[in-house]
Amino acid sequence: GVLNLDAVDALPAGFDVLHGDAARQAFPALAEDVVGVVHARRAGWVDSGRYAAELVARAKAVGVTFVAGCVDGVECEGGAVAGVRVD
Repeated sequence: GVLNLDAVDALPAGFDVLHGDAARQAFPALAEDVVGVVHARRAGWVDSGRYAAELVARAKAVGVTFVAGCVDGVECEGGAVAGVRVD
């Protein structure tokens, strides 16, 4: 068949952040311990190493601190994550 580029251009661009059941509904092969995914719309493929490096770089640029360890607890305020306890 022929790819209709006008139809592709009409699709929404950007990213979706999917959590829990929504992530598993969109991607049924996900393991049960996966809590969420970032889905890049209209992406034919993604260099996952470069993508992850860019996410980390942008997060650090706005003040995010990364800590290695096992999550011991999650603190929530107003329905959003406010902090994570790491052992």
